[in-house]
Amino acid sequence: MIQIIEGASGSGKSRLVYEEIIQAAMREPEKTFFLLVPEQFTMQAQRDIVTMHPSHGTMNIDIVSFKRLAYRVFEELNIRTDHVLEDFGKSMLLQRILLEHRRELPCFGPCVNKPGFIDELKSLMTELFQYRVGPEDIRRVCGSVKGHTMLKGKLDDLLLVYEEFQKEVKDSYIIAEHVLEMLAMHIPQSELLAGSVIYLDGFTGFTPIQYEVLEALAQVCDAITITVTIDAESAQKESCAEHELFYLSKDTIRRLCRMGERLEVYVEERFLEQKGPRFQGAPELGHLENNLFRFPYQVYPEAVQNIYLQAFGTPRQELQAAGRQIRAMVREGRYRFRDIAVIHGDLTGLEPMVEEIFPKLEIPYFIDTNQSIYMNPCLEAIRAILDITESDYSYESVFRFLKTGITSLSMDEIELLENYVLKKGIRGQSWWRKVFKTGEVTGIGVEAIGRRVSEMLAPFTQALKEAQKVRDYVEVLKQFLQSFELEKQLEAAADDYEEQGNLVLSKAYEQIYDKLTNIWDKMTEILGEEILSSEEFRKVLETGLNDITLGVIPPSIDQVMIGDIERSRLNHVKVLFVLGINDGIIPKAAGSSGILSEADRAILGQELELAPDPRSRVFTEQFYLYQNLTKPSGELHLMYHMQDQDGNEVLPAYLIGRIRRIFPQLEVDGYSTGELSWENIETPEDSTENLIAALFREEPLSEEEAGLWKELCSYYEKNQPERISRIQAGLLYNNLNTILSAETAARLYGKELHTSVSRLETYSRCPYQFFLEYGLQLKKREQNEVSLSDMGSLLHRIVEGVFSQVEKRNAETLELSDAAENEWETVTDEALLQMVEQEMQEAIAQEEKEHLNLSGSSRQLLERIGRTASYAVLDLRNQLLQGKMIPYRFEMAFPSEELEQEGVRLDTTQIRLGNGSRMFLKGIIDRIDICQDAEHVYVKVLDYKSSGKTIDVDQVNAGLQLQLLVYTNVVMEVLKKRFPDKEIVPAGSLYYGFRIPMVEKSARVAGEALERKISRETALTGVINREEPCITLLGGNEILPVKVKKVDGEEQLQESDTVLTGEEYRQLLEEVNRTVAALGEEITEGQIPIRPVQTGRTLPCEYCDYQDVCKIDCRDGGNQIYTIADRQAARKGGRDHAVDKGTTGNH
Repeated sequence: MIQIIEGASGSGKSRLVYEEIIQAAMREPEKTFFLLVPEQFTMQAQRDIVTMHPSHGTMNIDIVSFKRLAYRVFEELNIRTDHVLEDFGKSMLLQRILLEHRRELPCFGPCVNKPGFIDELKSLMTELFQYRVGPEDIRRVCGSVKGHTMLKGKLDDLLLVYEEFQKEVKDSYIIAEHVLEMLAMHIPQSELLAGSVIYLDGFTGFTPIQYEVLEALAQVCDAITITVTIDAESAQKESCAEHELFYLSKDTIRRLCRMGERLEVYVEERFLEQKGPRFQGAPELGHLENNLFRFPYQVYPEAVQNIYLQAFGTPRQELQAAGRQIRAMVREGRYRFRDIAVIHGDLTGLEPMVEEIFPKLEIPYFIDTNQSIYMNPCLEAIRAILDITESDYSYESVFRFLKTGITSLSMDEIELLENYVLKKGIRGQSWWRKVFKTGEVTGIGVEAIGRRVSEMLAPFTQALKEAQKVRDYVEVLKQFLQSFELEKQLEAAADDYEEQGNLVLSKAYEQIYDKLTNIWDKMTEILGEEILSSEEFRKVLETGLNDITLGVIPPSIDQVMIGDIERSRLNHVKVLFVLGINDGIIPKAAGSSGILSEADRAILGQELELAPDPRSRVFTEQFYLYQNLTKPSGELHLMYHMQDQDGNEVLPAYLIGRIRRIFPQLEVDGYSTGELSWENIETPEDSTENLIAALFREEPLSEEEAGLWKELCSYYEKNQPERISRIQAGLLYNNLNTILSAETAARLYGKELHTSVSRLETYSRCPYQFFLEYGLQLKKREQNEVSLSDMGSLLHRIVEGVFSQVEKRNAETLELSDAAENEWETVTDEALLQMVEQEMQEAIAQEEKEHLNLSGSSRQLLERIGRTASYAVLDLRNQLLQGKMIPYRFEMAFPSEELEQEGVRLDTTQIRLGNGSRMFLKGIIDRIDICQDAEHVYVKVLDYKSSGKTIDVDQVNAGLQLQLLVYTNVVMEVLKKRFPDKEIVPAGSLYYGFRIPMVEKSARVAGEALERKISRETALTGVINREEPCITLLGGNEILPVKVKKVDGEEQLQESDTVLTGEEYRQLLEEVNRTVAALGEEITEGQIPIRPVQTGRTLPCEYCDYQDVCKIDCRDGGNQIYTIADRQAARKGGRDHAVDKGTTGNH
C-alpha cells in the first residue's frame, strides 16, 4: 500500500508520521521501519524520534536518506562501494577525456582550459544522470535538431564525451548518481527491505531515479507512507498549472498514483483537514499560510502582532539588528537560541558578516552549508609550490608560499627577505642561486634567510620540473606535505580552534588532510599514467580541490540555525528572521545557463525531461519561500535593506509588496541602529561599538542617551577600566601632533641640525611629512626598477659628465678674452653625442650593478633618458653660446673638502638659530656660470630639473621654493671669498628642465623661426636680474623668462615678480636667509603639525607616501590644509613660533 498524507504547512503531517512510526514500531518490534528524509535533515529527524519515543531510542526505526539506504543494502548484499566516483573524480575523468579528444570536439575542445568549463560540463553530465538521459537519447535528439546548428554541435560533442565517459567507468567505477539506480536494481534481493514499512517526510518532490527506487520499494515493502505539502483546494483539483504554488506537490501526487496503477498497488490519499498546533498562538502566521502566493487572497483586517517588517540602510545594519533582537529574546527568557532561525538568499555573502557580528553579541550559531577547503594555508602552499615551478621563482609565487605560514620562518624574516628581493629584483631560480649561494646556512642576515628558502624549495621545484606523469606529480606533492609535516600542522590548528571554542572550524581542519590525500589517490587511480605539463596538472588539481567540501554537523543543540531558502530544512522553529528580501537575492538573480542555453533547453524539453528551466525555478522558489515563511510558530521577522555593500541603491523584493497587500496594517519599522538606547546594547562588546557610533554622530545626545552613557561609564570603570580608558581616549583624540619635546627632537635630529634645503622645503610643505621621512626615517619599500624619480639623477650624472669632459679641454675657464679658443664653440654635435653615449653606458652599468636584474620597463626608461640627455646637452651648449658666460663649477658640493682646502668657510650654510641651536646646510649645486670684468663678477646659478619648473615668489616667501636662491647665496659667498676685490652680482637663478620639446611643424613656421620656437620651449626659468648687462650675458630674451614690450618705439622689459632689479634681487636673497633660519628654529623646537600646504588644484596629500601613517583628518582630527597665504601669514606672524595659528582658520 502507498499512503499519501497531504496537508498544508503547519497541519501536523510530520508529527503524525513520527507518532505513527513510533507506535507501529512498538507494536511490531520484530519488523523494520525506515524513515527516509533529505540528507541534511537526518540528524534532526533522529533527534525528534528519540525525543518523542517513550523509550527515547530509535529501536527498530532506521532514519536514513536515499543514499544511506543504498549503502545499507549494498553492505547487506556485499556489493563493493569503494569505487564510487564522486564529483572530483568525475571532474578529473572529464578533464582527461577532453584533453585526449580535444581535436574531435569542435565546440568543447577550445574551452578545455577555460576557467569553470569542467564544472559546467560536470553539472550537465550530473543532470543527465539524475534524469536518466543516456547516450542513445542524445543520439536520437541529434537527428531532430538539424536546423539548430549550434545546438547540434553541442550535442555531437556531448555524445562523444558521454560515450567515452561510460567506457571509462563501465567496469571500474560507480557514478554517484548511479548509486540509486543500483539500489533500485538490488532492492528485490534485500531481506532487510522485504516486508519493511517505509515513511518519507520532508521532500518537495522526487527525481526520476528516486521514483524508480520508490517503485522498487513498493513491490517489496508492506507499506509506504509519503507526506506531501498541499492545501485543500489544490488537493481537490485534477491538476495545477505550473505557476500555481502547489504545482510540484500535485505533480508528485499524480506520479505516485500512476505508479500505484502500474504496480496494482492501492494508493490512499489522506488529507489533514484540521489545522495543526503550529499557528494556534499566532493567527497572523496562519493567515499568511492560507494566503501567501494564492489568488485571490483574503486581507487580514486586524492589527498585526506576530509579523514584523523592517527596513535598514545596509546589509550589515540589517544583520546587526537581527542579532540584537535575537539576543534580547533570549535574555528576556522568551526563547532559546535553538528556537530561532535565520534564512537568507545568499549565504556566501552573509557568512563573513555573521562570523564578525554574532560572536560580539555572544550568539552561538551554525551556518548550514558545506564548507569548501579551497582557501586554506595547506592548499595555498601546494598551489604556491606549483606556481613557483611554473613561473620560475617569480616574486609573487615565492612569497605567496612563505606567507602561508607553513615554514619555520618568522614574519619578520619573511618581510626582511621580501624587501631585499624587491630591491635587488631577484627573479628566476638562477638568480636565487646566484644571490643566495648554496652552502652552510649560518647567521641571521638576509643572505642566510635567502639560502634557507632556496634550499627549502629547490628539491621540490626540480622534481616537479622533471615530473611527466600524474603519479610523478602526486608523489612529489606527498613528499612536500611530509617534509613540512603538514598533517601535524593541521592537527595542531584543529586543536587550537577547539580550544578557542570554534568547533566547526576545528572539525573542518581535522578532515582536510584525509580529503587531500583522497584526491591524490583518486588522481593517481584515474590519471596516473597520463602525461601532463605542469600547467595542465595544476588545472586538474584545481578542479579536484574545487569539488571538495567538508560536511560539518552542528556542534551543539542550543544555537541559532542560519540557512538558505532552498537547502536548509527548518524544524521546531518558533522565530524566523528572513534577511535580504531584496531584488536579486529573493528571487535569486538568474545565473549562467551553462553549456545549454535557455533556448537549447526549450528545444530539448520537447523530447527529454531535464532539470527545471529558469522560469520553472522561479515558481519552485516560491514554494520554498512558502515552506520557510510558514515554519515559525511564534514570530516572523522580514527584513530588507536600501543599499548594498558598495552603497548602490537596491529595491525590496516583490515578496514585501505581496505580504503588505495581505496585511495592509503591517507597517515598515524604521529600526535605528544608531540610536543610543538599551534596546541597541546587548553585550559589552556590542555596547562599545554601538556607543562609539552614537557618540560620534553629528546630532547631540538626548537626555536619555546621556544618562545611559553615564551608566555605561560607571559599569566599565568597575568591570572593564581598560575599555572605558580606550573609549575616553578616542573621544578626546585629536590629530594635532604639534610638538616634540626638546629631548626627543635632539635625539631625532641631533644637537646640531644637519639638513638640506630640499628637506627644509619638505618641512614647509608639511612638517609632519618631514618628521616621518627625516626624523623617523620611514621609507617606501625599495623596488628593483629605474623609476621616474631616478630619471633626474641619471640625467644630472650624464650631463655633468659631458660638461666635465669638455671643460677639461679648455685651457682657461675664467679669462674669456685671453682664451686661445672656447671649446664650446668648436666641439661638434657628434663629439658631444659620443660623450653622452659613453656616460650613458657607464650609468647603465652602475644601475645594473645596483639593481642586479633590470626589468624591461626600466631598460625602456633608460633609453628614454639617453634620448633626453642627448637633446639636453646640445640645447645647453647652444644656450651657453648665446650668452657670454662660461661654466665655472659643476656639481659643487657644500660643505666639501675642496672648499675647505681653498680656505672657504661659508656663513650661509652654518646658521646660529635664535633658540641657541645651530643648523648646517648641505647640498650640491648643478652648475655655476660666471662672467667677469674689471669690477664685477656676474654669476648664474643653474639647477637641472627632470621636468619643467618655475619660480613663484609667493612660494619662496612661504618657504616652499628655497633651494635655487639658497644656492645663489652660497655661490655668491664662495665667489666673494675667491674674488674679494670685485663685486659679486647675481645675474640669474635659473632652472633648466630636461625634456624633448614637441612643436608642431608647419609651412608658416620653419627655418630659424622654427628653431626659435623650439628654443622657447626649453627656455630657462627662474629669477633674473633686469639690470644691464645681465640679460645680455645670460643669452637674451630668447632663452630667458622675460618678455619685451614696445613703449614709444623702444623695447622695454615687461614687469614680472621674477625679473628684478639688483636691489630687489638682494632683498629676496636676504628674505630667503631669514626663512631658512625660521624653519630651522621650528624643526629644532620639535614642531611637527599635520599641516600640508596646497599649491595648486591637486590636494597635497593625494600622492604622499605617508597617508596611512598621518591619517590627516580635517573634520574631527583638527587638521587643516594650508594655502600659500596661510603659510606666509603663519611665518610672518612672528618667528616666535606662532606658525600653527592658522590651523584654527576655516580653510
